[in-house]
Amino acid sequence: MKKLLLIVLIVTVNVSRLIASNPGSTGANFLKINLDPREAAMGSIGIGLADGPGTMFTNPAGLSSIGHQNLSFFYNVWFEGMSAQYFSYILPTGVGSFGANVNYFGYGKIQGYDANGTRTSNIDAYDLCFLLSYGRDIPSFRMKGYEVLRGLSGGINFKVIQEKLEKEKATTFGMDLGIKVDIGKSYNFLRGISVGFNVKNIGSALKFDKEKAPLPVSYGVGIGAKRELLGEELNLGLDMNIPNDNRIYVGTGVEYWIRDIVALRIGYNNKKDISNGLSLGIGIKADIFSLNYAFVGYGKLGYTHRVGMDIRLGSHIKEVLIKKAIQRGIKYMREEKYPEAILEFNKALKYDSSNIGALELIRQANEKLK
Repeated sequence: MKKLLLIVLIVTVNVSRLIASNPGSTGANFLKINLDPREAAMGSIGIGLADGPGTMFTNPAGLSSIGHQNLSFFYNVWFEGMSAQYFSYILPTGVGSFGANVNYFGYGKIQGYDANGTRTSNIDAYDLCFLLSYGRDIPSFRMKGYEVLRGLSGGINFKVIQEKLEKEKATTFGMDLGIKVDIGKSYNFLRGISVGFNVKNIGSALKFDKEKAPLPVSYGVGIGAKRELLGEELNLGLDMNIPNDNRIYVGTGVEYWIRDIVALRIGYNNKKDISNGLSLGIGIKADIFSLNYAFVGYGKLGYTHRVGMDIRLGSHIKEVLIKKAIQRGIKYMREEKYPEAILEFNKALKYDSSNIGALELIRQANEKLK
């Protein structure tokens, strides 16, 4: 019965005809859920940071910062047998980066009842979204001696949205828009700082028979920062969202990488719902694979667990990994952390055992140790 009441509540919200400015007045509310475990663990932020596969959800302008093919799968364990799956693919090209994903939210087995309260067969219900995404850097130009639009990128999403409840279906179309500015490319003292803006779910209303429900449009602004702490990568983000059916809410999150292998994440979001706002997560990198997990509590309803896997693809991905390992090793050399530097150079050799640069740097690091 608890599950049935939960389903009835969700469906009622989705087909409500209340004025859009009131809470719970929109349809397709599954579009509000950030399924990316990394972003979810960081307070569901990503508008300003926008540098991972989840950027298709938060800010498509961030696609331009992903320099390799990427395949992602996210699985989210929700309440009472409900779950969500998300599959995406990103392809960088010479004219920008393209992406596609499928977002499916299933309600599990729902017991049906007739008007007299007698049990009937199970009810089938799900939400579905197909998305095509495009993002690219916007070339700068000079005007009166000043470089204009440096570090600017833009992106757009096109969506096909469908909701199904038993025999009733509603389908509509929507779009998202986003921009991101890497301020550090114009001002060196702000290196690593970026800001982003988005508008999500612009489109026509869902219609069940005679019932209409507008999409959950929201406007957002965010800031991201990439820094170092104790020689390791530190990422910070702060987003503010303005939905058309609720109050403004803010999310903030922190991500700290240890040896570029393990990431620790924590976030907070003050969105007015049944969650206490706190989220936690962890990420692990292994060659071309990344595994991510997020934990978000929802009070008496329980907890949600979000897991995901990213796979970096493409013939040049080994070159990217080798370059990154060598750069990190050189950084350790400068800090006189020679054992750590040797570990990084050995990572490069794992991808190319005859890499002359890595072999020479290992020799130099060993000399320093002696």
